[in-house]
Amino acid sequence: MYIQLISALFLGVIAGLSTCSALLGGVVLSVSKHYPGPKIQAGLLFNFGRLVSFSLLGFLLGLLGNSFSLSPVLGAVVTLVVAIAMLLLGLQMAGVRAFRRWQPPTIKSLANFVSNENNHGKQIAALSLGFLSLLLPCGFTLAAEGLALASKSPIAGMLILLTFAIGTALVLLGISLASKSLASRPILNKVAGGLIAFFSLIIAIQSLGVLGLPLPEVSFGSQNTTVPSEVAKDQQVVKMRVESFGYSPNNFTIKVGVPVRWEITSDGTPTCANYLVVPSLNINKIIQSGVNIIEFTPRSPGQIRFSCSMGMYRGVFNVI
Repeated sequence: MYIQLISALFLGVIAGLSTCSALLGGVVLSVSKHYPGPKIQAGLLFNFGRLVSFSLLGFLLGLLGNSFSLSPVLGAVVTLVVAIAMLLLGLQMAGVRAFRRWQPPTIKSLANFVSNENNHGKQIAALSLGFLSLLLPCGFTLAAEGLALASKSPIAGMLILLTFAIGTALVLLGISLASKSLASRPILNKVAGGLIAFFSLIIAIQSLGVLGLPLPEVSFGSQNTTVPSEVAKDQQVVKMRVESFGYSPNNFTIKVGVPVRWEITSDGTPTCANYLVVPSLNINKIIQSGVNIIEFTPRSPGQIRFSCSMGMYRGVFNVI
């Protein structure tokens, strides 16, 4: 149990420092910027909301165990919508002329919600937004959720996701405090806006990859060498390893109409690559430590694309 909690804390800190924080960090900046009270109070309320929602989810995942299936495709849709909103917010913060006066409806509503003149209302607003931030998935979040699922214990699952949320809170509180400096220093505000816009664009593109769109190969760490399948007992055998930074190999050639046995080996290292999505085959699988088997039969020539839940790591089957 201690190992799982340490892993969850590590995942939380890394998530806060990774591209996953681009969206969440943008929301935190917006909340803190419009919060009429002390910025640290906004950060504390926001993160308390996250701690509560993650604890409840961890309890639920531990209770349901392996009978519960996450939906990275739905998560990709939510992430895409928020990424576009954060991209527009970043462009506005960066001082892009076309966005100086205009705000996307979601961000405008957020600002009005948080800047509520009623003291009780503004606190509830920040708390609620932190609670709802659970809907912004990333690979590290899904890795922590996988640990909670595997625990098959409500208490253990709750502690795992609570610890993960604490890890992200350490970084998010820093972002919240930095909002005051950004407001008083226009150049820093522009730099922060540019970074939010840049990473939001990357995340939006990755989300499109999760949805199965044929995008240029810009994923991190994957190997592009095309590997033919091995034929054994009227089956095509494809072997792939899940590594810290992607799939190896990640480009395969298979024959149409012949059953495929996809052998995926993982050493259990927490990574987004452990959450495999194959949209065209309706496959959504959490890769466990050891050898995992997926079987399917390609019905027509073309390409079958797969990726991690965040679209960072991708691959393809070329069906001939």
